[in-house]
Amino acid sequence: MNGQVSNSVPEQLIPYHTSISDCLILSAPLTSANNTDYCGLSILVMRVIQLTRIFLKQGYLIRGGISIGKVSHNDSNIVGPAYQTAYLIETQTQVPRIELSKDAEDYWLNRYKESTRTCLYYRERFMVNGLYDYYYQSENNALDQRVLDPFKEIINEKINTETSESIRFKWWWFKEFLNWEEENNPFIIQNI
Repeated sequence: MNGQVSNSVPEQLIPYHTSISDCLILSAPLTSANNTDYCGLSILVMRVIQLTRIFLKQGYLIRGGISIGKVSHNDSNIVGPAYQTAYLIETQTQVPRIELSKDAEDYWLNRYKESTRTCLYYRERFMVNGLYDYYYQSENNALDQRVLDPFKEIINEKINTETSESIRFKWWWFKEFLNWEEENNPFIIQNI
């Protein structure tokens, strides 16, 4: 994904990643002294949306946490209070969502005072909307229903074939979120 970022973006502003076991850890600077429009939190949220869709197409769900604060991140390790908070969020959520810490939520809501669908409240949690439709809009800026149909097929297949009750529950939760997103997204074009 980093290879698709414009050469005009300074390398230090591109999300840094490390993978450990089945975890993918991302970090980015929160702000940039050279670019007052830059927001590292929104960059990470965008990357999480991309990853959610990539993994979903392959039949996998993801969960995690996002926090803001100090970290030290290199090729083999990440340490710091922001990472510890994000890790704690990931371990406490039992469903496939990327939840924002309270400080990240406050930062997001302060920066983007108008309502956005990128991050939203769902079942009393402030989370990344992995189904956010900006990248999948039609010419009239609406989400074409056909984009969601393959996801529905994957979700239903997983619910019907998984033998683990815990795994089926996670797919059911994501199906409920997809249905909620369809009902609450004012820009969906229905199939004709």
